[in-house]
Amino acid sequence: MKKNFFYTAEETKKMKELLKMEEPIARIAKRHHKQFNVSLGAFTVKLYSVAKTLPGRVNSPRSSNTKMTLNVPNGTSFEGVAKKVRLYSDHFRVYF
Repeated sequence: MKKNFFYTAEETKKMKELLKMEEPIARIAKRHHKQFNVSLGAFTVKLYSVAKTLPGRVNSPRSSNTKMTLNVPNGTSFEGVAKKVRLYSDHFRVYF
């Protein structure tokens, strides 16, 4: 059975204060969901929806524009413009 969660204005204000700490949302949810007496999943979803209302909050760590240096084998070349590049711990993928 699905349970609906409703948050008071004070609880929403507390969530906004937590989101201003520049910490990943998943970590905030894991640390504080018991204080709000809700499940981890429900609290995470609520934090993402509250984060959308905050100006300047980056919701996803994957959307950062981080410059990285990659060592590729000699003779490797790419033609065209990559639509997406995914970096993993042991390899990367380029999507054209």
